[in-house]
Amino acid sequence: MLTDVEQRVKKLKSQHKSIKGLADIQLDLIKRMLKWSPDQSIVPSVEEELKADKLACGDYLIKGWEDRVDLSFARCLFYELLQWDGVGKAKRGLKKFGKTIADEEVDALLWSGLTNDEPLFASFTHRYELEPDMLALLVQYSLLPTLNQINKEWTRGFSIDDWNQGYCPVCGSHPIMAEYRDSEKFRFLRCGSCACDWVFSRVGCPQCHNRDYHTLDYLYREGESKYRVDVCEKCHSYVKGVNALSAQEYPHLLIEDVATIHLDLMAQEHGYSRY
Repeated sequence: MLTDVEQRVKKLKSQHKSIKGLADIQLDLIKRMLKWSPDQSIVPSVEEELKADKLACGDYLIKGWEDRVDLSFARCLFYELLQWDGVGKAKRGLKKFGKTIADEEVDALLWSGLTNDEPLFASFTHRYELEPDMLALLVQYSLLPTLNQINKEWTRGFSIDDWNQGYCPVCGSHPIMAEYRDSEKFRFLRCGSCACDWVFSRVGCPQCHNRDYHTLDYLYREGESKYRVDVCEKCHSYVKGVNALSAQEYPHLLIEDVATIHLDLMAQEHGYSRY
């Protein structure tokens, strides 16, 4: 997989020299993630009936089962990402943070991200004087390979076709982008935290569930048919979209996110916010 990602990054840098630095940083991130990607042995077993009952109630699968998640790989990756160039000017503070924090505290920090425990997360940013957005990103990326493995195991042979929410049916996170497949007949939302993919209406807003096509639109760059940005005039949110033959693995999603940064800028210039 890494070879394919490296080739994609090389092509991306040759086509868009302005994001060469960002592409290199993202590639470094992916290499560190792949180093600490667990196998299926860490995934807790859950009965199909219990999963079906959860989704039927509108609950994402991992909700209430967070204590079953093995955080050992995520903890190791968290320490690894403290050295990632993507943290920018925060590297010095994070390096100091990494030397003073105990494994139990790292697990508590990861737990705050897993359970969306905002007070617990805030206690770390205040105590160690860390920038919240950067720390949240590190927690999300540290958990991603582990949650991705859980997603693969829990959805293998288990249908999530009836899930029609705008948040992930596995971990509850927002989509990083959408994939248009089968000649753009279907829109699949892709989770930014576990890479789960689920079908969502082409005419609909994932954030506010607006279905009025008069207030739904899309933006695109002239001459670029692969990418688009779906926007909602009701809640002013947007989701980036890419044409794809099949579901991309999470390293490729992360590269696509960088490749489409111009779409983020375009949407934000028009007054939309990322869902």
